[in-house]
Formats: sequence, C-alpha cells, structure tokens
Amino acid sequence: MNKSFTLIEILIVIVVIGILSSFILVGMNSITSSANIAKSKVFSESLRNLLLTDLVSEWKLDGNGNDSWGINNGTLVGPTHLPVLKSENECISGTCYEFDGSEDYINFNNPSNLNNIGNEITISLWSKATNVYSGGDWQYDNGMISHIDSYDISTDAAASLRGWLRLDGTGRDLYGPNMIQYANKWSFIVLTYKPGYAKLYLNSQVVDSDVYTGTISTSAYNFCIGWKNNNRFFEGYIDEVLIFDKVMEFSKINEIYFFGLNKLYKNNGIGLNEFNQRVTELRNNLAMHE
Repeated sequence: MNKSFTLIEILIVIVVIGILSSFILVGMNSITSSANIAKSKVFSESLRNLLLTDLVSEWKLDGNGNDSWGINNGTLVGPTHLPVLKSENECISGTCYEFDGSEDYINFNNPSNLNNIGNEITISLWSKATNVYSGGDWQYDNGMISHIDSYDISTDAAASLRGWLRLDGTGRDLYGPNMIQYANKWSFIVLTYKPGYAKLYLNSQVVDSDVYTGTISTSAYNFCIGWKNNNRFFEGYIDEVLIFDKVMEFSKINEIYFFGLNKLYKNNGIGLNEFNQRVTELRNNLAMHE
C-alpha cells in the first residue's frame, strides 16, 4: 500500500528546492562566490549521503565502469570500439558514456549482490537517447539496464518505456510513454519493487504501477549497462546509475531528480526555460501526492 506524502515531507522538499534554487539564482546574477559554490557542494553531498543506507552499487561512469560505492566494477565492451566518454558539459555529473546502439556496452558479470537482490529493488538512472527504435521487432528494442531473467529497464519494440521484473519465475511489465518524444533530452528513470508495490517513474512522475508480488528471480546471465541481449543495444547517453536493495521513498526520488536538474542546468545541458518548466512540474507532482 502506498504511503501518503505528508505536508511536512512536501515542505522539507520545497525547502531543499528553495535552497538549491538560490544557488542557481546567485549564479544567474553573476555574483556567485566560491563560498556559495562550496556550500552548495557540501549541502549536495550531505543530502546524497542520506540516500546511501540501502545502496548496493553506484556507477558514476566517470571514465570507467567502476562501482564508486561497492565492488561491482564493469568492463567496457565493443568488438570494434568502446562506449565513448563524453565531457562534463554533456553529462549530468562528471563525465558519462555514449553508446552507439549496435555493439558497445558495459559488462559487470554476475555479482551475487546484484543477482540475489531479494524482495525489494530500486534502479535509477539518467539517460538521453539519441535514437529510439520503434520498428516493431522485439529483438531490436533498446536496453538501458539489464540483468536477464531478473530485471531490466528498456524501451520496447514500439518505443515505449518499459520496466520489467521476473517474480517467482513470471515476467511482469510496467510501461511508460513513447520515448521518441524524449529523444535528445535527459530523462530520469526509476523502477521500484517490493511485494504488492511496483512502480515505474519518468522524471519523478509515476507513469505505471501495479500490485505484483513475489521474489525477484535470480539470473544465470551478466548484469549490463547499454545492452539486454540479441541486438538490443541502447543508442545514446547514460549517467549516474544507482541500485538499492530497498524501495526508494518518493521524496528521495524527487531529491535525486532535482539534484540532476540542478547539475544539468549548471552544465548548460538545459536552458533556464526548460529548467523552470521541469521544476514547476516537480512542484505540481509533489502537490498531487499530498
């Protein structure tokens, strides 16, 4: 059963947004000091640390496939070329990788703490597809995160956002909008599950949910970023991938999303109008959950 979002929680998040927005406004007025920048970074890190209690792995994709939190390091794969490292002003935080949609991905083998995840999971990532397949052949849909036979996030053969879980041996789907409309834009995607609770989020908004039950099945396959199987490669950018072994609270999903927007704006990845539009949508989304 979903826990209602209390007024206190909404006020806390609004305060967070207000504090962070103030740093942006200071920068816009060309009076940002090094002290303000330092305070912003400290505040960001302190709030980030609150999210790490149930964190299993964090892949910042800053020049490699290493796990910055745990021990699940990945290897860049590509028969003729590897994923392309992109500069900080093209990414969410630090650097990130661009995948070509035909052969390159990151392989993490099959670590036990990603395989035996248990009864709860949260997967979050930022992605910017440069091309979204919609040709109708399931063997060519775009895999962002995949642990075959356990869980994955992709776009399906019709270009719809798809979160998938195998629960007690049965595949369960959650679907979002057609992602062609989001091509060449950074999107924040989250899949959460615990028995009786499954949700798929896009840019902090719930786009599908169901009351699925069961234990997440284990897998004999490798965990990958940028590929599922067959020819299902992702084409575009991926950054800031997180996996938790608990369901992330709605308030924390919004916090991570806003931090990403803040960084994206400071990196000139989005303009002021888009930033304001997304923040307005976020505030409206918070109000709807009261």
